Amino acid sequence: MYEMNPQEKKEKMLELIKKKQSGGRSKDMEAPKNDRKNMRKGPKIYNK
Repeated sequence: MYEMNPQEKKEKMLELIKKKQSGGRSKDMEAPKNDRKNMRKGPKIYNK
C-alpha cells in the first residue's frame, strides 16, 4: 500500500468506525449471500 500520513490514517479509521456503528457492515453482508445462492444455481444451467 502507498504511504499515508497520520492524518489520513486517522480519517480512514474514523470512516471505518462510523460504518461499523451504523450497521453498514451487516447491510453489505446481505447482498453477497444472495449472489452466492444465485451462483450455486448458475452451474446447472451451464452444464446442460
